[in-house]
Amino acid sequence: MISHHRMLSMAGSSRGQRGETLVELIITVVIMAISLGAVTLGIITMVRTSDQHRRSVRASNEAMTIAELIDAMPYVACGSNPSYFPPPGYTTPTNFTVTVTRQNLVSRTATTPTFANACPAGGDQGAQQLTVRVTKSDPGSMSVSEQVVIVKRQ
Repeated sequence: MISHHRMLSMAGSSRGQRGETLVELIITVVIMAISLGAVTLGIITMVRTSDQHRRSVRASNEAMTIAELIDAMPYVACGSNPSYFPPPGYTTPTNFTVTVTRQNLVSRTATTPTFANACPAGGDQGAQQLTVRVTKSDPGSMSVSEQVVIVKRQ
């Protein structure tokens, strides 16, 4: 008579060979799903960060372009009305907001230059601090702002 153990051995199954159980397969699938989720989250974060950086660089480039165009313009004394923005030939791109603020030098004799919004009592002192602020706002994204400060001399 053949024992039960001997019958299994004859059918091709041996003690060293075991198949995976359903529990082992489920655990493997869960581990793979968690890993895939982590990788996907990392990729999404990378894409969002890259997009924000791209918009920030675009706003910075736009601010520098405007600052260079304003620097090439003639000096406008503080008592006169014209503004430095928009520079001739410049068109604000879509989804951009640009503001240029002008502050006038208060006194030439001060050891530390001080700028103020109003024209000084003694008249224009021959220097102005201009702040160019560019904001890029796309629908569905955070807005990004960059600014450039230049000093324009007479």
